Amino acid sequence: LALLTGGMRLALHRGEVLVFFCAVSFAMHIVAVGRLARQYDPAVLAIVQIATVAVLSAGCALVWENPPQELTRPVLTALALTALPATALAFLVQNSVQRYTSATHTGVIFTMEPVFAAAYAYLWGGEVLTRLQWLGSGLILAGMLTAELGDGSEAARQPTGEVEPALE
Repeated sequence: LALLTGGMRLALHRGEVLVFFCAVSFAMHIVAVGRLARQYDPAVLAIVQIATVAVLSAGCALVWENPPQELTRPVLTALALTALPATALAFLVQNSVQRYTSATHTGVIFTMEPVFAAAYAYLWGGEVLTRLQWLGSGLILAGMLTAELGDGSEAARQPTGEVEPALE
């Protein structure tokens, strides 16, 4: 990921600490969804997740942020694009399909997110990627494949011990 983001500066600053806690929080989210997705309706779970984050974020914004003077059309467009497909749809899909796989498997799949972001930036945003960024993307892909393929044993592929619905 350091190669993909364009640097190998090994230093510990506020940003790195925030990224670390974000990764821990993301892992806890994946584990929680793995447990809750089997018990609750995916749409209801997504609504509860989004509402919780909205309330907590609004509270934090009121304390630490200055509200914008006006909401322009580009801001409203960005809000609609990030609120609907990038958040609501993503949570709904995750809640719907994570009931059929393990949290570990989901986490491995999510490691591809920065690679896809770089690919979209390159293909549609005109972003120029350096050799090191391409190498970083390749290493993430190799890591995902290694984790997915593992030693090839059945236990490595199905850590939950459940039979996938398509195989029933």
